[in-house]
Amino acid sequence: MGSTYYRRHGLVGPVILVGLGAILLLENMGLLSGNLWTVLLRMWPLILIAIGIDLLIGRRSTWGALLSLILIVALFVGGFLTCLGLALSLLALNGTIRPAPGGGAAAVASTGAAASSAAASPGSAGSGPVARSAASPGSAPTVAPLVTPPPIVAPTALTPTDLASGYTLGGPDAKVTVEAWEDYQCPYCHQFTEAVEPQVVKDYVETGKVRLTFRNFAFLGDESAWAAVAADLAKAQGKFWPYHDYLYANQLGENVGSFSVARLQMIADAVGLDRTAFDAGMQLDAARARYAQLKQLSDPEATKLGITATPTIVVDGKKLPGNDWASIRAAIDAALVAKK
Repeated sequence: MGSTYYRRHGLVGPVILVGLGAILLLENMGLLSGNLWTVLLRMWPLILIAIGIDLLIGRRSTWGALLSLILIVALFVGGFLTCLGLALSLLALNGTIRPAPGGGAAAVASTGAAASSAAASPGSAGSGPVARSAASPGSAPTVAPLVTPPPIVAPTALTPTDLASGYTLGGPDAKVTVEAWEDYQCPYCHQFTEAVEPQVVKDYVETGKVRLTFRNFAFLGDESAWAAVAADLAKAQGKFWPYHDYLYANQLGENVGSFSVARLQMIADAVGLDRTAFDAGMQLDAARARYAQLKQLSDPEATKLGITATPTIVVDGKKLPGNDWASIRAAIDAALVAKK
């Protein structure tokens, strides 16, 4: 009875069109499980709905035809904007690819290695091998420039290591402790390392007043995590501070290939690390385990202190509101006076 009514009034086609349009619209909205082909047909639901409405009521009323016209115009405007957005996205990528800087076993020897030999993420336990500029201990894959990054350069100055012990600079009798919470990809940490940290070392660490400790707060993505693992491996060989200085001297930007596994290996060579031990530590399972340990050491205290950005400076357990030289110097001097 119902099907005869629809056929008699010529409504079978319009009903199908409206139904199909609604299904595709729901799918594009993420309410249904979608496939890649629906992305290419993203704007088709609107035109299907418009045609369906037009067939249903457009020929019987002026407002129906007007509604159909509005929907069709919206379709073309939306389609134009969608195409424009896709074009801008392609231009933003600027010919980037997903390189393979690390081999599945330990690391790759070249940034331009085939994507099939890409390193997996040491920190995301569920992730398999993926092509990324520096496979991450806990993040999604990233892309890196097709152009080979510049060669490793030496820092303009190296941190004095005569009072170095692991992540710490300064003697055990220093009255004040200063912690610098940093991310190796953070540009402000780079500025702090080159402009402020040397003054802290010169005026307070070398005079025996302060113990300065680097604290890991790797939160900017894949390469931050890989750099943290690599620096910790350098610490195991007693060369954390030279490696730390080289990392900041070779910072190119966030997740753009600065700290691909291949470049981290080059830095290891530059500071004279034992590559056998270093490469073993950069293997996926070992790197995951080391990164997990680093997070266990830093995350609880970072949460307790309210660390949310880098660089954050903590003087005798108190987080400073600023990280400039004047603020740090004032806080250290106040702490020294309080301990006299």
